[in-house]
Amino acid sequence: MGHRELSEQQLTRRAFLEGAVQFGYKTVMVWATCKTAIPILNSVDSVRRTIVDKENAWRKAGLKESEFLEKYEQQLRQVSFGCSFSPEYWEEVSEGTDPREIIPVLNNLSINHVRFGIRWNQVERKRGEVDLSYYGPILHSFIANGISVTLNIGPIKSFRWPEEYPPDYLVSSGNIPQKGARVTSESVLSQEAQDYTNRLCEELKRTLSYRRENSGRYN
Repeated sequence: MGHRELSEQQLTRRAFLEGAVQFGYKTVMVWATCKTAIPILNSVDSVRRTIVDKENAWRKAGLKESEFLEKYEQQLRQVSFGCSFSPEYWEEVSEGTDPREIIPVLNNLSINHVRFGIRWNQVERKRGEVDLSYYGPILHSFIANGISVTLNIGPIKSFRWPEEYPPDYLVSSGNIPQKGARVTSESVLSQEAQDYTNRLCEELKRTLSYRRENSGRYN
């Protein structure tokens, strides 16, 4: 059967009750028969319309793949794709090849957006000295090749397990709380993280603006 819109008269009991609970409307009466239970709700009309829309969305999602692609071809053509990228993990699984070699792969897959993680212990091995020599060329190559970048700068947590990447100088100082401990704004870790974040942002602005103007595309 082809897809058709659901009318309010065709709304299932399950969908109506589920939606009523989800949207927090107070049930003031339930009228029960053999096959139906009709809640008399506050704002019945608005609740009904909302639930009908939700049920129709589920029906559309249940289309066969070929029907779905044909029906929503124009909308799908406007979708842009992205991914997360960890250069450290790339080097690990690719036996040390240059992380910038991912760019032709991204282009081939029509991926134009990248979430990029910056690890604290990678860029600040000494307190107060932010070094983007590892990440800078990779970031610049993404930008030069038309790939937009969303930076995940942490600093206390960044993506890729184990997520926490504090610098060695902070670990050796004993100012890293134990697992499960609550980090407050007054803690040494929070203060160090804030100072580092300010330094990192300044260095990112300086480095990326310079490199964007002075380098070509990655081949």
